[in-house]
Amino acid sequence: GYPGTISEINSIDAVMRYAIEELHFLVDDIVIFAWSIGGYSACWTAVNYQDIRGLVLDAVFDDVLPLAQRQMPTYTSKFVEKTIRYYLDLNNIQLLKLYNGPFYLIRRTQDEIISLIPGRLETNRGNELLFHILHYRYPLIYNDDQTLTLLRRYICSNSIQKIALLEQYCSNQRELQTRTHEYRIENPVASYPSKFGENFSLLERQRFAIYIVDQYLVDFDSQHCTPLPQTYFHVPSRCI
Repeated sequence: GYPGTISEINSIDAVMRYAIEELHFLVDDIVIFAWSIGGYSACWTAVNYQDIRGLVLDAVFDDVLPLAQRQMPTYTSKFVEKTIRYYLDLNNIQLLKLYNGPFYLIRRTQDEIISLIPGRLETNRGNELLFHILHYRYPLIYNDDQTLTLLRRYICSNSIQKIALLEQYCSNQRELQTRTHEYRIENPVASYPSKFGENFSLLERQRFAIYIVDQYLVDFDSQHCTPLPQTYFHVPSRCI
């Protein structure tokens, strides 16, 4: 079909309708997996089929615009923006904010395609996706400059830096797990923005600012097109 967002949406919708109406899958038995540019279709599906079991996003970016602008001369930036927004507006953040179900992001740490500087972890556009969605879902945790800075610092850290931050803020993970479990019991239906974190101290917010990231982010030490080992597949579960 015609290469555009409407064609992509129609295609994935046809697949979902066939699975539900012809193959008799229950919506809550379906897990959507998406790789790379397929993240847009997957996020649209999650928004329009809110009862799916979960969403797995592999090497998915926040918005195609920064990646398109990277490939073109600086003086064409405005032209690229208008073209992308009119013809191929793949803004996954906008869609994912409308989805209330569980998901996790597989980030390829040597990704050369969706990083503004190929292979540089801190420029991976998946970071921006996670940063904005966590800020949206948990506004009472990430509610000041200190926790937002800590969130970005942790997301952009390598494995050694992450271990150091975990030891500093999340040495007692059992306690954090217990508190999130209690919140899920008291609030059985997920709804975002969440009220989790109300009346927390700064230190408590910082601890959960780190802990929550690891419930959504899985790192895979590879480039963009490396086949994904099956060990990275699991059914997403609700964090908070």
